[in-house]
Amino acid sequence: MRITALIRLTSLLLFAMPLAGCLRNARLQPFAGQWVLKQSGANLMVIRTHVSRRKLTGILIAPSYLDEKGDGRLYELKPPLKQKPVRSRKLKNKSLELLVGERTDYDVIPMTLTDPNHAQLHWAKGYVPPWHFERVPDQPPLQPQIPEEKP
Repeated sequence: MRITALIRLTSLLLFAMPLAGCLRNARLQPFAGQWVLKQSGANLMVIRTHVSRRKLTGILIAPSYLDEKGDGRLYELKPPLKQKPVRSRKLKNKSLELLVGERTDYDVIPMTLTDPNHAQLHWAKGYVPPWHFERVPDQPPLQPQIPEEKP
């Protein structure tokens, strides 16, 4: 009798474990896709993410250097474009903590969905306004554009 109960419990756990993974994938899916940060009509940054194995992963493509004014406007964008890995950390309500950068040198950046196609990234929460990203179709893959500085 005990062996039968143990076998049933093991079978139930083996069945339930993939379901838990599917639920996590479903919770992360709204954050997946191609997201773009625009300023004055130019794509300044692009984030491409997808969900796999209960994790959100992808890349951030941005100028190698940029500065930000207190009102949130970006300036002094410098080439070349750099790619940084992106991966999920913690999911709370409508906010997902992203780890941006290499495993030994990364930033923790909260990504909050304001609606299914708009997200705010709080790069320096409390110091400057959040950056507003918009979801765009995955194809074609977008690249950031570095606008020329006006003298």
